[in-house]
Amino acid sequence: MTSVSNPFAREIIPELTTVKERDAVLSLCAVSLEKIPSEQMVAEVLGGSNLKLEQRVSAFFAGHPTRLSLQEGIRALERIPVVRLTIAFTPSDQAVVRWQKLCSDGLGISCVLEIMREQDIAAGARIDINGRLFRFVLGDEIEK
Repeated sequence: MTSVSNPFAREIIPELTTVKERDAVLSLCAVSLEKIPSEQMVAEVLGGSNLKLEQRVSAFFAGHPTRLSLQEGIRALERIPVVRLTIAFTPSDQAVVRWQKLCSDGLGISCVLEIMREQDIAAGARIDINGRLFRFVLGDEIEK
Protein backbone atom coordinates (compact mmCIF):
# COMPACT_ATOMS: atom_id res chain seq x y z
CA MET A 1 0.00 0.00 0.00
CA THR A 2 2.89 2.36 0.66
CA SER A 3 5.73 3.09 -1.74
CA VAL A 4 8.24 3.74 1.05
CA SER A 5 11.54 1.86 0.70
CA ASN A 6 12.38 1.90 4.43
CA PRO A 7 11.69 -1.57 5.92
CA PHE A 8 10.26 0.03 9.05
CA ALA A 9 7.79 2.07 7.02
CA ARG A 10 6.86 -0.92 4.84
CA GLU A 11 6.10 -3.04 7.90
CA ILE A 12 4.58 -0.46 10.25
CA ILE A 13 2.67 2.08 8.14
CA PRO A 14 0.14 -0.39 6.69
CA GLU A 15 -0.82 -1.41 10.24
CA LEU A 16 -1.60 2.13 11.45
CA THR A 17 -5.26 3.14 11.57
CA THR A 18 -5.39 6.36 13.58
CA VAL A 19 -3.43 9.52 14.23
CA LYS A 20 -3.16 8.40 17.85
CA GLU A 21 -1.36 5.19 16.82
CA ARG A 22 0.91 7.10 14.44
CA ASP A 23 1.81 9.58 17.17
CA ALA A 24 2.50 6.74 19.62
CA VAL A 25 4.90 5.07 17.16
CA LEU A 26 6.56 8.43 16.52
CA SER A 27 7.12 8.87 20.25
CA LEU A 28 8.64 5.38 20.48
CA CYS A 29 10.99 6.23 17.60
CA ALA A 30 12.05 9.43 19.33
CA VAL A 31 12.74 7.53 22.56
CA SER A 32 14.63 4.83 20.68
CA LEU A 33 17.13 7.35 19.33
CA GLU A 34 18.46 7.27 22.90
CA LYS A 35 17.41 3.82 24.17
CA ILE A 36 15.62 0.93 22.45
CA PRO A 37 12.12 0.52 23.96
CA SER A 38 11.20 -2.82 25.51
CA GLU A 39 8.19 -4.88 24.43
CA GLN A 40 6.46 -3.77 27.62
CA MET A 41 7.04 -0.11 26.80
CA VAL A 42 5.73 -0.62 23.25
CA ALA A 43 2.58 -2.28 24.65
CA GLU A 44 2.05 0.52 27.18
CA VAL A 45 2.51 3.34 24.66
CA LEU A 46 0.32 1.73 21.98
CA GLY A 47 -2.39 0.84 24.47
CA GLY A 48 -3.23 -2.67 23.33
CA SER A 49 -5.90 -1.88 20.74
CA ASN A 50 -3.83 -2.99 17.73
CA LEU A 51 -1.90 -6.16 18.56
CA LYS A 52 -0.51 -6.70 15.06
CA LEU A 53 0.96 -3.18 15.13
CA GLU A 54 2.45 -3.84 18.59
CA GLN A 55 4.07 -7.06 17.35
CA ARG A 56 5.60 -5.40 14.29
CA VAL A 57 6.89 -2.41 16.25
CA SER A 58 8.37 -4.69 18.95
CA ALA A 59 10.03 -6.87 16.30
CA PHE A 60 11.48 -3.79 14.61
CA PHE A 61 13.02 -2.50 17.83
CA ALA A 62 14.26 -5.99 18.79
CA GLY A 63 16.34 -5.91 15.60
CA HIS A 64 18.28 -2.92 16.98
CA PRO A 65 17.62 -0.48 14.14
CA THR A 66 20.24 2.00 13.02
CA ARG A 67 19.86 5.71 13.73
CA LEU A 68 19.45 6.31 9.97
CA SER A 69 16.61 3.78 9.62
CA LEU A 70 14.88 5.35 12.64
CA GLN A 71 15.17 8.81 11.14
CA GLU A 72 13.85 7.55 7.79
CA GLY A 73 10.97 5.86 9.60
CA ILE A 74 10.13 9.06 11.47
CA ARG A 75 10.08 11.05 8.21
CA ALA A 76 7.84 8.43 6.57
CA LEU A 77 5.44 8.48 9.54
CA GLU A 78 5.25 12.27 9.46
CA ARG A 79 4.26 12.18 5.77
CA ILE A 80 1.31 9.79 6.15
CA PRO A 81 -1.85 11.52 4.90
CA VAL A 82 -4.47 12.19 7.59
CA VAL A 83 -8.17 11.79 6.85
CA ARG A 84 -10.26 13.74 9.35
CA LEU A 85 -13.64 12.15 9.98
CA THR A 86 -16.22 14.07 12.01
CA ILE A 87 -19.18 12.03 13.22
CA ALA A 88 -21.76 12.13 16.04
CA PHE A 89 -20.66 9.00 17.89
CA THR A 90 -17.60 7.10 19.05
CA PRO A 91 -17.07 4.21 16.62
CA SER A 92 -15.95 0.72 17.56
CA ASP A 93 -12.34 -0.30 16.94
CA GLN A 94 -13.57 -2.63 14.18
CA ALA A 95 -15.40 0.22 12.43
CA VAL A 96 -12.27 2.40 12.57
CA VAL A 97 -10.20 -0.37 10.98
CA ARG A 98 -12.81 -0.85 8.21
CA TRP A 99 -13.05 2.91 7.53
CA GLN A 100 -9.28 3.30 7.45
CA LYS A 101 -8.99 0.46 4.95
CA LEU A 102 -11.72 2.00 2.78
CA CYS A 103 -9.94 5.36 2.83
CA SER A 104 -6.53 3.84 2.09
CA ASP A 105 -7.94 1.72 -0.73
CA GLY A 106 -9.85 4.70 -2.13
CA LEU A 107 -6.81 6.99 -2.02
CA GLY A 108 -4.43 4.29 -3.22
CA ILE A 109 -1.96 5.02 -0.37
CA SER A 110 -1.80 4.30 3.33
CA CYS A 111 -3.47 6.94 5.48
CA VAL A 112 -4.51 7.33 9.11
CA LEU A 113 -7.82 8.53 10.52
CA GLU A 114 -8.39 11.35 12.95
CA ILE A 115 -11.90 10.84 14.31
CA MET A 116 -13.69 13.71 15.97
CA ARG A 117 -17.11 13.68 17.61
CA GLU A 118 -19.60 16.43 16.96
CA GLN A 119 -23.10 15.93 18.29
CA ASP A 120 -24.55 18.47 15.83
CA ILE A 121 -24.22 15.78 13.17
CA ALA A 122 -27.38 13.71 13.59
CA ALA A 123 -26.47 11.28 10.82
CA GLY A 124 -23.63 11.13 8.33
CA ALA A 125 -20.12 12.52 8.43
CA ARG A 126 -17.79 15.28 7.36
CA ILE A 127 -14.60 14.04 5.77
CA ASP A 128 -11.53 16.24 5.28
CA ILE A 129 -8.79 14.88 3.02
CA ASN A 130 -5.82 17.21 2.58
CA GLY A 131 -7.99 20.28 3.14
CA ARG A 132 -10.75 19.12 0.79
CA LEU A 133 -14.03 18.84 2.70
CA PHE A 134 -16.76 16.36 1.82
CA ARG A 135 -20.06 16.67 3.71
CA PHE A 136 -22.39 13.72 3.96
CA VAL A 137 -24.64 15.07 6.70
CA LEU A 138 -28.38 14.40 6.87
CA GLY A 139 -29.06 17.85 8.38
CA ASP A 140 -27.58 19.51 5.28
CA GLU A 141 -30.00 17.60 3.07
CA ILE A 142 -33.03 18.41 5.24
CA GLU A 143 -32.19 22.15 5.14
CA LYS A 144 -32.22 22.11 1.30
